Amino acid sequence: MRFISSALAAFICFSAGAQPREKSTKTNPALPPWETFRVDEHLELQIPVPARLVSLSTLAERPAQAYAAAAPQLGFSITRASLSNSEAAAMEQPGQQDNLYTSFTQGMLTRMHAVRVRQATFRTGRFEGLAVQFRVDHPAANMPSRGTMWILRAGTSVYLLQALPIAASETEEATAMQDRFLASLVANDAPYTPPVPADWARFKTGRFRYLDPIYKAVTIIRTDTTQTEIDTARGMQIVYRLRWTQDGYELNQIASTFPNAAAMQGKPIKVRITQVDGNMCAYQGNLAGVILTGRIEWLGQ
Repeated sequence: MRFISSALAAFICFSAGAQPREKSTKTNPALPPWETFRVDEHLELQIPVPARLVSLSTLAERPAQAYAAAAPQLGFSITRASLSNSEAAAMEQPGQQDNLYTSFTQGMLTRMHAVRVRQATFRTGRFEGLAVQFRVDHPAANMPSRGTMWILRAGTSVYLLQALPIAASETEEATAMQDRFLASLVANDAPYTPPVPADWARFKTGRFRYLDPIYKAVTIIRTDTTQTEIDTARGMQIVYRLRWTQDGYELNQIASTFPNAAAMQGKPIKVRITQVDGNMCAYQGNLAGVILTGRIEWLGQ
């Protein structure tokens, strides 16, 4: 599991003209193909450019994972936080989910020095979310800027999404892209079911690479009992003790040349495999309550 700095780096987008709108099932055939992005086992969506992990942040005082995908017309962001099982169960009580949505969005608005202008519900399948239009005074502009965020819960996962115009005014193409982004949401709250162990047997040993472009310089080498990650761009490496479990594996740092090696020592990373597709394996890791998701590719022995 790659090491990612836990420093707070809030993803703040300012834009003009983005409005909450009903989710549309139509897409513009003139738009080029988009790629599917699996946030975790509960949410899948489509974006025009690859998503990059931008930070480990917090959302309503909970550890969160944030991604960004900057297209020429729109800047997309996806932030995911986790609820405990008891918190998720409480959401079934009347008004509890509404309170959660208000709390999470207000926390982000406060961080952005923004004001809630109006809000409206939206639906994807049987899941109901909240779209919030906000206004913020951009320090570099002479007029207020506007934007929209969407919050959605599926099971124990809470997602805060943004699709905000890059330009000063919202174009017809940007509007079509925003509709397409919302229409692509596929959510579920099915219990986790691990892949059949025989399907991920090849991932136990060999050479691998992370599919997140930001980690393209990292090579993973696995033996039966160790995992070594070599970052050729920075000339650093981490060696973990590797132990396989019923639904994945556990990593414990043995040695590291990274500056934060001492902070990582004694903190196991518990990883479960969420999807296997040929030579690709999707995972979800837990490091001291911080949820890390991603994909790796098997390159051979």
